[in-house]
Amino acid sequence: MNRTLRILITLVLCAVVATARLSAQVNYSGNELAVGVKGGATMSLVTFSPGVNLDMKWGYFGGVVFRYSGEKNLGIQVEANFVQKGWQEADAPFGRTLSYIDVPVLSHFFFGKGVFRWIVNLGPQVSYMILDQSAGTASLPQHIEPVKNRFDYGVCGGTGFEINTRRGGIYQLEARFAYSFADFFDNSYAASFQQSSSMTLLLSGAVLFNCK
Repeated sequence: MNRTLRILITLVLCAVVATARLSAQVNYSGNELAVGVKGGATMSLVTFSPGVNLDMKWGYFGGVVFRYSGEKNLGIQVEANFVQKGWQEADAPFGRTLSYIDVPVLSHFFFGKGVFRWIVNLGPQVSYMILDQSAGTASLPQHIEPVKNRFDYGVCGGTGFEINTRRGGIYQLEARFAYSFADFFDNSYAASFQQSSSMTLLLSGAVLFNCK
């Protein structure tokens, strides 16, 4: 994690230096259409009730992005991402990876008059689990409990910055937090867990290309 933070800080500093020289050269607002790809690392936890002692689980994600900005500082951003979530046990050598297709529909806010922009993305997302993988010796209820609900929904929000060169593309870094409302295990009164929902931090880079 420390290595990832150092890389992000280095990229931020490089971007600030580069855009300080370019920001006065480009001035535009509104009516932008862009498509591209994104990817990065995930750090996830699961909220269990009764509680389970967990460590953060690392994974990865990647997908495609569609963005339209019809106003000066406001647009809509829709994504389709393959995302690894799940948990790592703190008291046992066991981890479980739950892989989803996430589709966030986000309000996209951006601030800045030149090449450099600060961005904020916020909105709901829906998800569907496509893969359930385990590593380690299964012995406890959370190890062997079958997934009952593959459909998930929640909210997510993030902030970061981008370099928008118009003709040369859009280069973006973002940190985003996603919270799920649905439980993937059975949450009935007699079930092992009354809550089993995920929380995920996503650190991403994206490249988009302006279509208009």
